[in-house]
Amino acid sequence: MTKGAPKATSRNLHRPKLSIEHFSFMRGWCQGLDPRDLWIRYLNRLGEFDARRCRTFIKDLQLELGAVARRSGRPELAHLLKRHSMAVAIPPSKSDASPPPDASQQASPPSPPAADSMPSLDEFRLQFDEDMYSEAELIELWEDARKELALTAASAAEASAEGGEPARTALPASASDSRALMRRARLIERQLEMLEWLEHLACEAPQPSDEVRAWLDSTTCDRLQSAGILTLADLMSYIRIKGYRWYTKVPKIGEKGAGIIVTWLGKQSSTLGHVPVHSLVPRAKLDAEDKEIAGAMATRAGAGGPCLALAPLERLSVPTSLATAEPGTPGSNRAPSAGCKLQATNDFDAIQEWLALWPQGSHTWRAYRREAERFLLWSIFARSKALSALNSLDCVAYRDFLASPGPEWCGLRNALRWSPEWRPFEGTLSARSSETAMTILSSMCEWLARRRYLDTNPFDGVPKAVRAPSMPSSRAFTRKQWGLVEDWLSALPDDPASNRLRLLLGFAYRSGLRESELAAAKLEWIRHEQLDDGTWSWSMMVLGKRNKWREVMLPDSAVELIKQSFISDGLGADFMSCPPDTPIFARLPSPTSTGLHERQPLTPGRIYEIIKDGFTRCASDIASIDPAAAERLRKGSTHWLRHTYGTHAVETMPIQILQMQMGHESPTTTAIYAKAEKALRQQAVRAAFDRVDKTPR
Repeated sequence: MTKGAPKATSRNLHRPKLSIEHFSFMRGWCQGLDPRDLWIRYLNRLGEFDARRCRTFIKDLQLELGAVARRSGRPELAHLLKRHSMAVAIPPSKSDASPPPDASQQASPPSPPAADSMPSLDEFRLQFDEDMYSEAELIELWEDARKELALTAASAAEASAEGGEPARTALPASASDSRALMRRARLIERQLEMLEWLEHLACEAPQPSDEVRAWLDSTTCDRLQSAGILTLADLMSYIRIKGYRWYTKVPKIGEKGAGIIVTWLGKQSSTLGHVPVHSLVPRAKLDAEDKEIAGAMATRAGAGGPCLALAPLERLSVPTSLATAEPGTPGSNRAPSAGCKLQATNDFDAIQEWLALWPQGSHTWRAYRREAERFLLWSIFARSKALSALNSLDCVAYRDFLASPGPEWCGLRNALRWSPEWRPFEGTLSARSSETAMTILSSMCEWLARRRYLDTNPFDGVPKAVRAPSMPSSRAFTRKQWGLVEDWLSALPDDPASNRLRLLLGFAYRSGLRESELAAAKLEWIRHEQLDDGTWSWSMMVLGKRNKWREVMLPDSAVELIKQSFISDGLGADFMSCPPDTPIFARLPSPTSTGLHERQPLTPGRIYEIIKDGFTRCASDIASIDPAAAERLRKGSTHWLRHTYGTHAVETMPIQILQMQMGHESPTTTAIYAKAEKALRQQAVRAAFDRVDKTPR
């Protein structure tokens, strides 16, 4: 048996919808263009090019188009599309290699193409990629080529055998070549006409309600489905919310694959809508003009109006009548302008001056901006008042509003601020969160009143909401639950992403650092020193809340995690020899990374996402082993690791040492961890009461 390519794999029974890209691909294929180039240009959304897969795809597409032709009463077209123009054989011409014929040779009639001019099967095979055709398909193509050559030879022989003067009636030496080229051109012309006719019948544009499986390859669709993305509408909404890095929430998609999908979606704007600017390039690369465009697009998409909509402070457009209250007008709480100590002339600028008291981007700054932003939006959209015109009754109404903001005020967690899906709230606030919001806003208005921007603080005298406090719940993992996490981490593959996850989860559990502290950690924080008793210890100087330093003692296992992470990133085992400002928790190195100068720290938000995603994946894998533990892990976050650290450490660590380790101002805060394990408490209760219950009566 002659060696041939492996047989094509079984075809996918799911028939994709026919798009303009399918017809463009077939037009190029009919004209003999390189299938690899055609695939990359038109169908790369279906995955990487593979010769065998491409051949299977072409046959499936031919069957689908043939079915459309038969349903339309043109069954003959189904056979026409199966013919390939390159299979129309052109006999090799010897005129280029031979000297110019003399007069006697010109007078003799040309001989018909010889039968042996057809290449053998092995020679014919060399024209194609090794895995392009199966053996049966290759033989079928070879037989078609033989038939074409036989027809060419017969035509030439018939022409030369006709009566008359052979010298005048004989075909020129290249006549058989010309006839074959004409047949090939005619075949291509008919196929292109047929494709144009079928395109009007069967070509469809993607619709939001279409399943992603109708347009993307099955492997990608399986991965999207694991993230809850079933339709193109789901996919567009997901990308708008998550922005450029949406693919980090979908397993094994990657930046390159995500770029291919987004590029294809961008070409379908007539039916699926525009892909936002913030989803096309990383946020860091958006210049000011792009951000303004993104904001304008998001505002129009979110409100359906020109400017005014629920939007973040940086892209909020407020009518002049609601920008500020004029001093002295009825209902105004603005102090006279002459005594104002601020440069602000409107409420927005006054809020910005207040926020400038804290470092931009810090945890406190973000929390205060969030509450001021919500309050300003509520005053404009819910009360139709400027913030400087609100009174105590308005503040009471806002307190009650926090208990149940309407659905139009709530959006998905972590929606980008440039996204049209962004909303001020994620849902109803707890009693504690509502009280915190009121405290922050009262502090802001008090500061504005002292600076004589406001006449009085409208929150003065506003009573606290009468709400039952939320039932306390534990936000720490038990020893058994954390053991399941560590077993799962040890089973992960040895790759950069898994090693980074091991470092983040393991170090956060062993140090009790806050999310913002992990993001700011640098090698210069690490200390390795010899103690008075001669032993060596590892510690970390941490810049925590209220901009205060504290020393956190580290176990050897935490330092070993850092060492293994630096080895994984190609930086060597001696991490202490790296520059002091090297971030400990960094972004994954790029394939073109050349050294430490490209090592970028993770943001607090990104650390939260990585840890949250890790707990979710772990919960899915252990659900069959321990469903209760899996349910707890799904709720876990970065701060759960801090609570777990305190809960486990207090079992053997004095409360005073734990207070210093965790950076608590008051020992009362640390005392919440000083509770016995439930198992010990349960044993004590059983010992006290079950013994009594079993006493004979």
